[in-house]
Amino acid sequence: MCRMASLLHKPNMGDIDIKIYDLESHGNTEKKLNLDPTVWAEGHYLPSGEIELRLNDNMRVDKTEYETQFKNRFPTFISFFNWAVDEGWNSETVNLSSLKSAEGLKLPSGVKTVNLSSLESAEGLKLPSGVKMVNLSSLESAEGLKLPSGVKTVILTSLKSAEGLKLPSGVKEVNLYSLKSAEGLKLPSSVEYVDLSSLKSAEKDKLRKKYSNVNIY
Repeated sequence: MCRMASLLHKPNMGDIDIKIYDLESHGNTEKKLNLDPTVWAEGHYLPSGEIELRLNDNMRVDKTEYETQFKNRFPTFISFFNWAVDEGWNSETVNLSSLKSAEGLKLPSGVKTVNLSSLESAEGLKLPSGVKMVNLSSLESAEGLKLPSGVKTVILTSLKSAEGLKLPSGVKEVNLYSLKSAEGLKLPSSVEYVDLSSLKSAEKDKLRKKYSNVNIY
């Protein structure tokens, strides 16, 4: 999972050397890359934009200037995250549950599960074709949402309207907990389960007749 970007760093002739391996664990990165903890220091970059670069005793740099230098190189969390992906970081699970916008976000090619549960808009979100489960539980609108073929589980518990929602063939589970109207809702034949807990019973009954093979709750 990745709630923040963990890294190891050290100053180098007016620049900053950065090493990554496990974006959730400094220790795993240090061990895997065989880095000397007296030379390399821990740091992290939060999706909120907060940066912390800890300094070892032997690092003779001004902390404020050092972090500003880092920020100039990676002005946003997404710019750093994308750099990590370009450097070869890959994972089957990406948890960026506090990220508000996915504009420009590059997800690793091997990702299967994506948690973007605080996303306020689907604009700019590009999901790789291999994704199987996506959590977008804060989205209130499906505008701009493009779900890849092959996705199996979609969590949209805050969606207010089905307008613009296009569920790809192959999806099996859909959570639309807050949906209050079924107008515009189209379910592919592959769907097995839909949570429509906020829908009135009469509308649910109509859907059950229309989609007799789907478990609707």
